[in-house]
Amino acid sequence: MRSPERYNKTLGQVRQSEGETVPRGFKIFFGVVVLAVLLLAFISASMVVVEPGHRGVLLNSGTVSPNLLYEGRHFKIPVYQKIVQMDVRVNRIEMPVEAVSMDLQDTDVKMVVNYNIIPDKAARVFERIGMGYQHRVIDPAACEAVKTVASRYTAAELVANREKVRAEIKEMLAPRFLEFDIFLADLAITDFRCIGATDVCAELNR
Repeated sequence: MRSPERYNKTLGQVRQSEGETVPRGFKIFFGVVVLAVLLLAFISASMVVVEPGHRGVLLNSGTVSPNLLYEGRHFKIPVYQKIVQMDVRVNRIEMPVEAVSMDLQDTDVKMVVNYNIIPDKAARVFERIGMGYQHRVIDPAACEAVKTVASRYTAAELVANREKVRAEIKEMLAPRFLEFDIFLADLAITDFRCIGATDVCAELNR
């Protein structure tokens, strides 16, 4: 005959197993899976790859760090740190600029500008200008240089002395770019056109 103590113990175990809808082993397995997923998510959020031809600008809670990240894999602190990739390759832009010659002829100058951010200065460029350096520096500086140089020549001289004009524009533009840690790799004038309704323009545009 079973003792009352043993009977009550057995009954308690049966009731406990009946109330346990999810086996304990499955709970442990599920917990391990969740932990592994969270760990992988943390590692993924902590890793960044700086692409070839770029420099990684490190932001610590929004503040630009002077320490640049070079090409390859790097780790960062999620949420606290952010990486902004700056393109330091030579970029090519084509731009038309309207200018007025010394003899007051309206001219359309088309040119190609090749430039790049100085790699070791990428953090400072981002801090001073941000990502919009083309619109904030490249375009206005190039337009100003073209208009200044064009005003020194007549429309006919602009057409006849294209290489000299190009050299003067580049000479004026290069130090302006360097003020913002941008290097002017090359500049080419692809076309000069007189756009006024004058006999001079008609003759030059033939």
